[in-house]
Amino acid sequence: MSSAWQAAGLIWFVIFVYALAGSVDLGATFWRMVFLHRGDREAERVAERYVSPLWEAANVFLVLIAVGMVGFFPGASYAYGTVLLLPVSAVLVLLALRGSFLAFAHAGPRPPRVFWDIAGITGVLLPALLITVLPISQGGFVTGHGAHMALSFARLAGSPTLYAYLVFGVAASLFISSAFLADYARRSE
Repeated sequence: MSSAWQAAGLIWFVIFVYALAGSVDLGATFWRMVFLHRGDREAERVAERYVSPLWEAANVFLVLIAVGMVGFFPGASYAYGTVLLLPVSAVLVLLALRGSFLAFAHAGPRPPRVFWDIAGITGVLLPALLITVLPISQGGFVTGHGAHMALSFARLAGSPTLYAYLVFGVAASLFISSAFLADYARRSE
C-alpha cells in the first residue's frame, strides 16, 4: 500500500472520530439549551457533565484534519482552501463564538442564559456548515480550472442535494448526541 493511501486512510479515520465526537459535543450543547429552557435541571446537569470534557477535546481532531491535509496533500489543501474559503471561515467564526461563550459560561457561578443559547444555536449551525463539504466535494459546484477555482454559491444554493445533506447532518448530530446522553443518563442513574 502506498504512503498516499495510508495518509488518506489516516485523514479519513480522524474525520470519522471528529464526526462522532463533534456530533456528541455539538448536539449535547443544543440539548442542554433545550433542557435549560424547559426547566429540566436534572437533564441539564447530565448534558452539562457530558459536554464539559468533550467540547475542548473534539476540536483537536478538527485541527488534525487541517494539519493532515496540508502536510500530506498540499495541492489538494490549496484547492479545498480556495473553494471552501467562505464556508470554512464561517465555521471558524462559529467555533470561536461557541468556544468563547462556553468558556465564559463555565467561568462564573451563574452564567446568563444567553451564553447557553448562543452555544446551543451554534451547536446546530456547525454540523450544517461542516457537512456542506461533502456535496461540494462531490462536484458540480466548482467553476474554473487549475489554480483559478471558485465555488458557485448560486448553483450550490439551488441544489436539493445540499439541503438533503444539511438535514442529514443536523438530524444525525442531534440523534447521536441524544443516544449518548440517554446512555450516559442511564449509567449514571
